[in-house]
Parts: sequence; C-alpha cells; structure tokens
Amino acid sequence: MAIPAPEYERERPEPVLTHGVDPTQYRILLRDADADQFLDFLRRLIKGGRLNQFYPNPNGLDNLYRLMSPSGNLGIDPEIRINPRCGLPSEPDIGRVLADKEAAPRFLARNDTAEVNSRTDEASFKLHRRLQYLRDVHKSDLPKRIHHELKLRKIDLVTKTASFYSIFERYDPGEGVFTRYTITLQHQDSRWNKAQIEMQGDDLKATEAFRNVISRYHSDEAEFAFILLSEVPGIKVEEVVRGRVGPLWFKEADTMPDEVRQLLEQNPGNFILNFPLERVVINSSAKEDLQADPFSRLYRNTVEGDARQFALERAEKLGYRVFKERKFCVTKAIAQPFQQLLAERNARCIVYTI
Repeated sequence: MAIPAPEYERERPEPVLTHGVDPTQYRILLRDADADQFLDFLRRLIKGGRLNQFYPNPNGLDNLYRLMSPSGNLGIDPEIRINPRCGLPSEPDIGRVLADKEAAPRFLARNDTAEVNSRTDEASFKLHRRLQYLRDVHKSDLPKRIHHELKLRKIDLVTKTASFYSIFERYDPGEGVFTRYTITLQHQDSRWNKAQIEMQGDDLKATEAFRNVISRYHSDEAEFAFILLSEVPGIKVEEVVRGRVGPLWFKEADTMPDEVRQLLEQNPGNFILNFPLERVVINSSAKEDLQADPFSRLYRNTVEGDARQFALERAEKLGYRVFKERKFCVTKAIAQPFQQLLAERNARCIVYTI
C-alpha cells in the first residue's frame, strides 16, 4: 500500500538535494531554494522535537539555521554544505554565521551610518544588504562553539561544601552536532583541596584548571565524562546529563543504521532527526542501567581490554546508574513505518511528526 503524501508536500515543494562538485569532504552541496527548503525542514524538525533544558537551546539553533539560509542572509552566501556523517550543515557554514556574530558590532559601528545608508550606487546597495543581514545577526541569540556556565545550588558552611550545576555547551566537530552537558556536582574547598571554583564578586568563576578539565572530558559519552570528572580532587559528581541535536537521517546521508537506510530509500524525501539523551546518576533507586536507546550502547560495552575493566571497576566503585534514551522528530510520511521499525527493535521511543 502506497504511503499517502504528507501534508507539508501540499504546502511547499519537497526539497531536492542537488549535488555539486566539492573537492572537500562535503559532497552534498545545496544552493538557493534547495538550501532554503532543507534548512526550513531542519528548523521545523528541531521545533517539533520539544526540547527541554538538557538539550542545546533550540531558539539559538533556529536562529543559526535561519541566518545560514540564503533567504536569511539575503543571498550573500547562497550555498551550504552538508556533513555526510551527521546529515547536518557543515562546520564551515556554522563557523561563517558565528564569525559574523562576532564581527557584527564593529562592522555596524563603522558602516551603519546615515551617510552610508543614503548612498544610491550599486556597490552601496550591496553594502546595505550586508548591513541589513548583520543587524539581524547582531540581535539574534546564537549558540557558541564552546560555552561554560556555573549555577550555585546551595552551600553548606559547616562542611565548606558547595553544590553547583555546571552547564557546558559545545559544537562537537567529531560528530558534527551541538551538545549540552548538565552536571550536578559538589565542591569542597579546604586546605587539602585546591579550589576548582571561586567566587569573584557575586559571580561564580571556574578556575582555569577546572575549565580545562571540563573542556577535555566533555567530548564523549556522559558515562566517560562522569568517570573522569570523579577523579578531580575536591569534586564529587552526582549527575551528568548529555543531550544532543542530531544526527539527521535522509536518503542521501552517509551514516545511519542499515535498516533505517532501507526505510529512507523506500520513502525518499523524508527526514528523521535524532535527539539522544544520556543520564548518569548516583544514589539512584534503580537496580540496573536502563538502555532505551535502540541505536547506541553503554560506554563500557564499547571498549575492550584494560579500558573495559577500568570502566567496570569505576562503575562498581562510584555506584552510578546509566540511563540512555532517544526521541525523534520525523516527517509525517515516514512516521508509521519508522515506528514499526522501532517496535521490531522493542524500542519505546517518542516520535514527533511535522
């Protein structure tokens, strides 16, 4: 039985993935209307995912992909490249918008004047268009390549222990996705422990050593980060949560499970956006780990030899539990067969549709 055309196809044309010649790793190139349509779908999928505070800020991502689109940047950059490993826009295109964000204040201060805006020659019209784009960039909330923030929960003056949330957001160039780590930790400051977090006025500041630790260990699975952060003197980790936006699966993308590829080949023009979430916590009432993500494994099951033994020993000593899950937002035409695929894997996952 043929799957009926989804509603969005009656509202707007289906995006056509036009392949250009690219000497780099990005073999999928989209220009003009094709790029606009692809990024419009991506933005709608992110909004449809109903992301909570453990994921990267969806508003920032929405602004990023809007300004990346040819219509959003007024045709200044009419082309985007797709990272074939994750199916999302490439690092150079992300970097272009983020660099414009940094450059916008100085450029606008120098050029956004009444005299410049009154010019009527052709070269000035191009400058006016760039000024309009940079005004939009300047006022828009965008993600950062790396952002670290500390939030105080409570202080115990008797034990000189402070509890914090450490929120670390980054663009992971290895996976090509935006990631957010939310860590609940305790820090004890005494003559036996070198301070990792300091109070500067009314603001909490991580020491350079602690920032280096956070940056180094927040590049892998939540369980791996939990183990390594627990080795930092004066720090007791209570919980690590990692939320990601991506990968995006569609027929032309390179990396996806074989059964998903077969499904997309049977239903071209559809998209599946992944939202994986991992939580590692101590003092859990659960007697065992929960693996509810049908497309990943526990960290300790991905390593072998001494590394596996180390992970097993740390899990036993620290007494944590790992919970992994994944939700999706998909285009309507593929929702039913995709849910059937999940059912065959005995996976209970939330699947939203657009």
